[in-house]
Amino acid sequence: MNSVKCQQGTFCWVDLSTSDYQAAQGFYGKLMGWTAQPVPMPADHVYVIMHKDDKAAGAITRLDAEKQGVPPHWMLYIAVDSADEMAEKVRAAGGQVHAGPFDAMEAGRMAICADPSGALFSIWEGRDTPGVGIQNAVGGMCWQELLTTDTATASAFYCQLFGWSAQERPMEAMTYTMFLLGDTQVGGMMTKPSEMQRPDCWHVYFQVPDCDAAIQMTKDAGGNSCMQPIDMPGVGRFCTLVDPQGAAFAVLSK
Repeated sequence: MNSVKCQQGTFCWVDLSTSDYQAAQGFYGKLMGWTAQPVPMPADHVYVIMHKDDKAAGAITRLDAEKQGVPPHWMLYIAVDSADEMAEKVRAAGGQVHAGPFDAMEAGRMAICADPSGALFSIWEGRDTPGVGIQNAVGGMCWQELLTTDTATASAFYCQLFGWSAQERPMEAMTYTMFLLGDTQVGGMMTKPSEMQRPDCWHVYFQVPDCDAAIQMTKDAGGNSCMQPIDMPGVGRFCTLVDPQGAAFAVLSK
């Protein structure tokens, strides 16, 4: 595990809630080169830490019975100094707190939140588990992107909460917003495409050696791609995928 405390306002963890956690373990194990380490949990709960080169890359959990009807999804976590204080700030800024704050055993304290447009994210006050041990490297999360119907409101909301600044960057067919914490890029934001049927959401990117090989592996496993891969100068080649259980994520090769 990463023993270094994560700075407030940085993305520090990611986990997948899915309908078939064992199948997901196999799929992501092959795609990302992850190995699984189950965490002792109370009865009827499953939480499996996925490692890359003995470093925590994120986790996979089973959707609880009370969440039946909720589609499989990846959840991004943002580091905070106090989950209780930040939860109050989320409410005051126009967001919602759907669950918590509560203790995740000795690992930390968290709350599941939503921004004013309904995009979900979690806040994480790390204790024994401050965050992932691998990031911005093959097998680790490497980018976070908000797809939203209201970029102006979202920008104000997150900048108020986490001290981010927002830089708009005009592109060919859109304006892309880069979120920065100080001089460090922490995530991006774009207007959700009109054809996208999913609610507003945060989207996780994982770094892979070969974007096209990852696309083919996903299709061979029963998943799919949502787009043709795109080459971004200075960034790499990326594509949005859907795993065999229906959770969306993106891969990036540099």
